[in-house]
Amino acid sequence: MMRFYKLIIPKLSQLRKNADLTQLQVAQRMKLKPKSGQTFIARLENELIKAPRIDTILNYLDAIGVSWITFFTELSSERDKQEHDTFVL
Repeated sequence: MMRFYKLIIPKLSQLRKNADLTQLQVAQRMKLKPKSGQTFIARLENELIKAPRIDTILNYLDAIGVSWITFFTELSSERDKQEHDTFVL
């Protein structure tokens, strides 16, 4: 079974870019210190943080202006589609 961050993290990065936000801007919106905050966001997006806390994910979503309900609903739908496509011959 794939770890949840392998599904979530690429989607977070994609949504940040779609919102035309830099890692530094996300860090600032999350109330992180500028330099260490940007480094933290980079590490998160590059999957160097192997088990991000749920409150970190929720704060990130808030910083990029995405509802957690929408995010997880869409993520679940995408995962279900991938699983369905895997079993269809």
